[in-house]
Amino acid sequence: MERGLVASLARPGGNLTGLDARIGDATTKQLEVLKEAVPTLSRVAALVDPAMPFKQETRHTLERAARALGLKLQHVEAGAPATFETAFAAMVHGRAEALLIPNTAFFAQHERQLLVLALRHRLPTASYGRSFAQAGSLLTIAVDIPDLCRRSAVFVQKILNGAKPVDLPIERVDKFPLVVNLKTAGALGLTLPPVVLLRADEVLQ
Repeated sequence: MERGLVASLARPGGNLTGLDARIGDATTKQLEVLKEAVPTLSRVAALVDPAMPFKQETRHTLERAARALGLKLQHVEAGAPATFETAFAAMVHGRAEALLIPNTAFFAQHERQLLVLALRHRLPTASYGRSFAQAGSLLTIAVDIPDLCRRSAVFVQKILNGAKPVDLPIERVDKFPLVVNLKTAGALGLTLPPVVLLRADEVLQ
């Protein structure tokens, strides 16, 4: 809706319908769980890919979520691998206590390098997608892709059976699986609160 593609979720209008899988919702949940995982957390750095579409929208979403959680947010640009060391030096200078890595193809391509640096600087990380957790991120939250595919197939079936997109309300995606990496927690000297482990859909040992 914010981008003017539809009038509303209940009545999208035009010829559009489907699922509203907001990356911002997952990002907000990443901050929430990061705060639960590290209750003393007060300062969080967020990487920024200068080429990321809608980066201002993402920035505003993060700012609102951080304020609601009582966190101070530091935005740090990193648009090339050669800038990573400088970016982490800026985080240290800004006294960041944790790191949020947004969902971009660029950061996913360099996940291992970013996570090695985060561990070196003792920064717990919240990232997007299970592969980040496998690579060493403390926690990851992302859209549940299998659920997204199943629900999308329902829309396709309805339209093939004669339904018009204009008559099908857009549905919000509400499943965001949480993956926690206990090995990384141990390397950081963190003991995760039971509530985080209970919320986790998967715990990597």
